[in-house]
Amino acid sequence: SNQRSCVLQVEANGERLLLTGDIDLHAERVLLDSALAVPTQWLQAPHHGSRTSSSMALLKVLNPETVLISRGHGNSFGHPHPTVLARYRKQGLRIYDSAEHGAIHLQLGRFKPARTMRQHRRFWRDSPVLAR
Repeated sequence: SNQRSCVLQVEANGERLLLTGDIDLHAERVLLDSALAVPTQWLQAPHHGSRTSSSMALLKVLNPETVLISRGHGNSFGHPHPTVLARYRKQGLRIYDSAEHGAIHLQLGRFKPARTMRQHRRFWRDSPVLAR
């Protein structure tokens, strides 16, 4: 179920990424009582930015700089929810949305902005992974 999503924190050279899966407010409260409740630079939007996720409590404790929204364009669930996007903007977060930006490439540990694959006309030629 969504509440049993794998939540994973990845850290490189002091820079953190928190992958939250499809957790909602209830699971976020549990997360806030865990060792994962530390400031993180990158936050994967819980449950693709659904209205039952991304609580202010979570955002205040994690204090992310950037949120990554993984979703398909025109998805039938309407993710991300407008109130959640407003919450991200109110916190001053940089937002990367896969439906708008395409694939998002970041190199954790370098403290640099992500690259979006739509920035490159032929992104498959520039990608070291796809060029193999």
